[in-house]
Amino acid sequence: MKTTNGKYRAKKKQMIASALGVECYFCHRTENQRIHNKWGMRHLELADMNLSNLKNALASDDFIILCARCHGCVHWCMKYLKMSWVDIIE
Repeated sequence: MKTTNGKYRAKKKQMIASALGVECYFCHRTENQRIHNKWGMRHLELADMNLSNLKNALASDDFIILCARCHGCVHWCMKYLKMSWVDIIE
């Protein structure tokens, strides 16, 4: 059972990496990554999705890879400055 779960998680990780890349959108760090919904909407964790739903979510172009620091900054800007994703990247 552990081998199956490990292979399943590895497949998800590979799908995410090939769709979103492996480095932070802003600072290009490759460690301590978070997946951010560009529109600030709550979403089901991609890790909890089945492969079919994960494939659809990644195809939507709603998600991006950020390091933990940049992810926190983006959420702060969205919450306190009421900025949208488009405002932040401009």
